[in-house]
Amino acid sequence: MRIPGARVLDAQRWIRTHLRQATVAGSTKAVGVSSDHLARLFKAARKYGPRHAIAQARVDCAKEILCSTNHSLHEIATTLAGMRKLRRTIESEEHIPVLQGLVADVRTYPELEQDI
Repeated sequence: MRIPGARVLDAQRWIRTHLRQATVAGSTKAVGVSSDHLARLFKAARKYGPRHAIAQARVDCAKEILCSTNHSLHEIATTLAGMRKLRRTIESEEHIPVLQGLVADVRTYPELEQDI
């Protein structure tokens, strides 16, 4: 029998490895449990669910790339949808004001359309 925290570690490892296409459904399939069960395991081990783990992994990756390369935020989030999702994730994190400043002026296509 596996230790419950091991499934969470396996899911987090899968999320980091498959970050671009990471989903709760994908992580549950990778570790062989239902989405409800994985959510319970995450909340017991980490106090947050797998969706938050995916979002946090994306923020951590963006921070690492921004700090270690000369790539712009636009280059990091390679699609408009990715940019919007990344910006919303960063904006929701109160403890990363530096990244919030970087995304403050980022405009996505739907926002530009609204201005027109």
